[in-house]
Amino acid sequence: MKKVKLYLPTEYIECSINGLLVHQEETLNALELHNIVMNCAMTGAGKTRAAHLAVEKFAVNQSVLFVAPTNALVWQHFDDAKEFVQKRDLPHKIVPVDGNLLFRLQQKRPELKRPSAVLHRIIDNPRLFADELNLDDKSAPLWLITNPDQIWLSIVKGRDQDTRNL
Repeated sequence: MKKVKLYLPTEYIECSINGLLVHQEETLNALELHNIVMNCAMTGAGKTRAAHLAVEKFAVNQSVLFVAPTNALVWQHFDDAKEFVQKRDLPHKIVPVDGNLLFRLQQKRPELKRPSAVLHRIIDNPRLFADELNLDDKSAPLWLITNPDQIWLSIVKGRDQDTRNL
């Protein structure tokens, strides 16, 4: 296996006064003005840390939706978020939401005609699924972690737009 060294330009690795990388500080600053912010820094540059700090700063008692790029990363972010919540003593219950979970929940609730409807219900009122999501403390804010496929499938079904979800 060949090793590759990556050298970042100084402006990408310089720390601000508070010890954050520049893009991490920019993310937190942008979140003061906007509800949704996309941090497109390179892999391994600390985007997850920026997101975790944003939850701590802006949503310590609120539920959050974290979108990871892939199903595999949903589970990695689940582990990372769980560790962060424990270290920072945050009240959040971490819930990974992948296609398998949505399918299983939809099978248990036939009134929900499709798995994408389950995602909407989880976001709208996760307490409906308290037993299935192991929500011991029903008042704790949730930290839902899913991927773009689940978001996309919640909006579009097959070839036609699923306008019920828009």
